[in-house]
Amino acid sequence: MRGYWKLTRYGALVGVCLFLQSVVFAEVVREPPGLPASQAPVQRTATAPFPATPRVEDLGITRPERINAVIYPFRSATIGTEVRGMVDFMNCKEGDQITEGAVISEISRARYEAIVGEFRGNCDAVTRTLERAREEVGIQDELYQKRATTYDEVVKARSQVKILEARKDEAEFKLKQAELNLQACIIRAPFSGSIAVLYHEPFEMVDNLEKLFGMIDTSKVYARANWPEARLSELALGKKSQFLYEGRTFDGLIEKISSLIDPASKSKRVHVLIDNRDGFLQVGMSGAMTLADPK
Repeated sequence: MRGYWKLTRYGALVGVCLFLQSVVFAEVVREPPGLPASQAPVQRTATAPFPATPRVEDLGITRPERINAVIYPFRSATIGTEVRGMVDFMNCKEGDQITEGAVISEISRARYEAIVGEFRGNCDAVTRTLERAREEVGIQDELYQKRATTYDEVVKARSQVKILEARKDEAEFKLKQAELNLQACIIRAPFSGSIAVLYHEPFEMVDNLEKLFGMIDTSKVYARANWPEARLSELALGKKSQFLYEGRTFDGLIEKISSLIDPASKSKRVHVLIDNRDGFLQVGMSGAMTLADPK
C-alpha cells in the first residue's frame, strides 16, 4: 500500500514540474528578459517600398522661362579662290577688322596680267585681219561687176571674212575669260567684319575653289536657342526677347524661327537678332534666352 502512494505522489510531482516548465517557456518566447528596447521585436505594417516624391505641381514650381542660347555671327563666309597659282601676299591676320571691298590677297597676279595681254594682242590682230578681209570682199565685188575677176574669187573672199569673224568671236571670248581670271586673282572682302581664320600664308600654292580665309560680321549677332515644342505658342516673329550673360541683359527681336521640329530634342531653332555695335558679345558665348513677354 505504501508503495502505491509513493508512486502516486511521484507522478503528481512530475506533472506539476512539466506544467510549470511549459508556462515559463511561453513567457520567455513572448518577451525575452533583459532584451534592449532597440532589439525588441517590431511589428511591421504594409508600407510602400519608397516614400512618395511630391510632384512639381504640388510644390507650386512652374517651368523655367529661360532657355540656353549661344551667340552666332550675323554674317559669315569662307572665301576661296577661283584661280590657281601662288599666294602673292596676305594683307591681314586673324582677328583684324576689314572693310568691305578691301584687298585681302592676290593669286599670281603678274601671270594673269600677262595672259590678258597675250589674248588682247590676239584679238586686236584678228580684228585688223578681218577689216582687211572685208575690204578685199569689196574689191572683189567691184572687179566682178567689171568682168575683171571670177565669181570664185568673190566667194573665196566672202568665206575668208566669215572665218575671220568666227576667229574674232573666239579671241574676244578668250580675252574676256582671261580678264575674269585677272579679276578673280584679286581677293576682296565681301563685307565689313573681322578675319576669323586664315587657311594659307604667302608663297603657298592654291588650287581652284580652295579656301583662303574666313570672315564674320559681329556688328549684329544672333542668340540661337532650341525652343521646346511645348512652348512654341509663345514664339512670334518680331517678338521682343532678351539674352542674359553674366548679369547683363541684351535686348533683341526674334528674326528667324525654324520650320522644322527636331524629333530628338523636341524643339525648334530660334534666332534672336541683337545689336552688338560695342562688340561685347563674342561668337560662342553661352547664356540664357527669355521672352520679354512670354504670354
